[in-house]
Amino acid sequence: MVTISLVLLLLSVQWSWAQEDPLLPFSEHLDPNQKVHLKWGFDEIQGTILFQLTVSTSGWVGFGFSPKGGMTGADMVIGGVGPQGSYFTDRHAGGNSMPVIDQKQNYKLRSLNESDGITVMKFQRSIEACDENDLTITNVPMKLIYAYGQTDDITYHSAQRGTKELNLLKYMPRVNPPNSKYFDLTMINFTVPANQTHYHCKIMKAPTFDRKQHIYRIEPVITNFDLVHHLLLYRCPLSVTEPLEVECYKSLRTSLCMETIAVWGVGGGVSLCSASEIIHIISFLY
Repeated sequence: MVTISLVLLLLSVQWSWAQEDPLLPFSEHLDPNQKVHLKWGFDEIQGTILFQLTVSTSGWVGFGFSPKGGMTGADMVIGGVGPQGSYFTDRHAGGNSMPVIDQKQNYKLRSLNESDGITVMKFQRSIEACDENDLTITNVPMKLIYAYGQTDDITYHSAQRGTKELNLLKYMPRVNPPNSKYFDLTMINFTVPANQTHYHCKIMKAPTFDRKQHIYRIEPVITNFDLVHHLLLYRCPLSVTEPLEVECYKSLRTSLCMETIAVWGVGGGVSLCSASEIIHIISFLY
């Protein structure tokens, strides 16, 4: 009985390892509901990058790169499995309209499967742009866009689309070092006004510590992604000591707090702090 248990355990471990693709070491969910999952890996010697997009849909899926996070100027692919079989095209968008199929198809489809309401599309492209309709994948954060439909009729997708900023070539996954701590700076029970645009400011004191602490990571905590356009974290001078919550630019005190520590915009993600930034943030804490 012991021998059988050991063999089964060994087989289980080997099967689990086999499920992981060593060519796709990096992984991120692109949407808040975790219905769009991207895995990728790249080969700098060959100059290629490999993607695997898994989406909770039986319809079409789209993925690409955008200069500003929208459709204009986007370099993208659309694929799926329809009644006539699989389809996959390299496209580009001139604006908020149906992306145009590129004359030169620079993305290579590796596999495309649909099962139990899940579509998995694996494809490869060059890291460098191959023509005027492609965008070069750089070693700085890029805005990734995604969209999908519930059928294979490629139509407007207002509720099933989004943007996320990732550094594909210098990706740093979320890792919490031992003994690390965190604190949140949040708005509590805040009602968004009916105005088309509203800037809300809150002055608050960071927690105090019994010894020096280094902030190495700043991450947004957002409940309503459809309402928030951008966030800014400022440092106040020592003369500002009292908490305050008010519409921005309506108080002298908020105008004093103008030393920018961190910023976030639609599609953005985590901010990793360099050594010089850490020094400034420590001064913010004390």
